[in-house]
Amino acid sequence: MAEKESASLGENSEIAGDMGGAALPDSLDKLEHQTEEGQAPAGEGEKINLDDRHVTERVQPQSREGEMPKMKFVNPFANDRLLETGKQETSEVEYTPEEQAAIDKLYSLQTEADDMNAMMELEEKELVRKYNKKFQALFKERASCIDSSALSHFWLNVLKKSKLIADNITSRDEEALKYLADIASDNVAGEGTFTLTFKFSSNPYFENLSLTKVYEMDEEDPDVLTKAVGCPIHWKSGKDLTKRVVRKKIKGPKGPPKYSTKVETCDSFFHLFAPPQMVDDPEEQEIIEDILEADYEIGDRLRSEIIPNAVRWYTGEIQEESEEDDEFDDEDDEEEEEYNSDL
Repeated sequence: MAEKESASLGENSEIAGDMGGAALPDSLDKLEHQTEEGQAPAGEGEKINLDDRHVTERVQPQSREGEMPKMKFVNPFANDRLLETGKQETSEVEYTPEEQAAIDKLYSLQTEADDMNAMMELEEKELVRKYNKKFQALFKERASCIDSSALSHFWLNVLKKSKLIADNITSRDEEALKYLADIASDNVAGEGTFTLTFKFSSNPYFENLSLTKVYEMDEEDPDVLTKAVGCPIHWKSGKDLTKRVVRKKIKGPKGPPKYSTKVETCDSFFHLFAPPQMVDDPEEQEIIEDILEADYEIGDRLRSEIIPNAVRWYTGEIQEESEEDDEFDDEDDEEEEEYNSDL
């Protein structure tokens, strides 16, 4: 898959607007014929597919000439279509009594395997629920330890150790994130929907003592994001870090300088709590998909890697490979100056 440049959560992301070479099982012949004719496999809907780390609207698979369409791996035990079509597609074949007896025995064993797999999935879900509760208790104790320790700005330093996240934190954000007391997830042990909770001590930036972000995943396919839900931030007067007031000098005749002011959206980590919603316009939708991809990558990194291993990130035991940042000169012909004002 061609790599796409990840969109940031801020100003630069604003909306201005193969399974190749692999043979399919005989029991999927019908599905293969459908995809060759440009039809989608049964059950496809318009959801955001996070397979291979890419968020897009699910669309009808289209293949280039001579290539098979990309298809997602399907667990054969959990695929009802395989179970429903297996005998039907072989019903026209005549078997000897000995062959038929062997086939009947194999189907009996297959049914046992299906039942065993279903039981395994149920037990796995129960195990995940059990250990999620254990993790919550352990991380609550960790939060108390951090709060009473001499480690200042623990979570800010943890976030800055991840380049993926640090790239979305501005110097203004850092001042607010110094008040971040804990980051928790209700689901660190399994797949599916999860909620991130950012807990803050009282601070001069916003009234909230906690900010939440929910990633709703499809119940049948935990790799498919159906919705990202943030929360309102109750900014204190003049402290909205997602906006800035820019004052520009107006060119004119000699005399006292005159200025015009306007409010602009700017880069900020706190855009994470206001994810965009899907729209009908194809161009804007593509931009939104890029933003949601970057958004989900951050959420998943926090849930699956950073929250469970926070102290290892803090000490640098876990490190990301990073490239030297390019420096850009954003000087404008017009004089600009940023300052806080009531927004």
